[in-house]
Amino acid sequence: MTLAELIAAFRLAADDRVTPYLWSDAEVAGYFADAESEACIRARLLWDETTVGVAVIGLAATAWVRLHPAILEVSWARLASQPDRPLQQRPHAVLDRTWPGWESITGDPLAYYVAGGRLRLYPAPTRPNDTLYLGVYRTPLLALSANALGASPEIAEPHHLRLLDWALHRAYAKRDEDAFDPGRSERHRQLFDAAFGPRSAGSALRQQLEQKRHVVTAICF
Repeated sequence: MTLAELIAAFRLAADDRVTPYLWSDAEVAGYFADAESEACIRARLLWDETTVGVAVIGLAATAWVRLHPAILEVSWARLASQPDRPLQQRPHAVLDRTWPGWESITGDPLAYYVAGGRLRLYPAPTRPNDTLYLGVYRTPLLALSANALGASPEIAEPHHLRLLDWALHRAYAKRDEDAFDPGRSERHRQLFDAAFGPRSAGSALRQQLEQKRHVVTAICF
């Protein structure tokens, strides 16, 4: 569906079909953009292992790699220089326990961990040029906008209409005498929860790191 079609569905569902509208096209487009991002955060709808700058990253000889802000979770990583050896995901705490002084070691990377929107390679690479390939879940790279009503959500077509509940949830939460309806807002939030699952607290990348911290086995490469 195009954004124009989604906005039309919104106006029908909200009975907002006569101008002046209670919610402008720009407002509704923003609600749908937020809905698409929210659906991806909850249900991991967008997988990427090919987009340059997101899942394909040029490297210099540095241990830290800044991740694209759209990335929610890194599932795997490998280097072009070592195509047959995937990097192992090992959190900071495990490296501290099993490899004292690991921060100062250099060489061909064997592992990585994710923290604060960055990926840390271990050992720190020494090759002047390499390429890091990632398998990631992410949010849309281009948000829906009223300036492009012919655009469609990046997520798969079967999910498009399910975004309507989040748009209505946001619309009825608007602090406006005619628009504000907390009961309807909550009902549509619950319907969105049923479709895409509840929102987990905290950032997904931080959760990914924290979950891995429970690993206590020694690293074996």
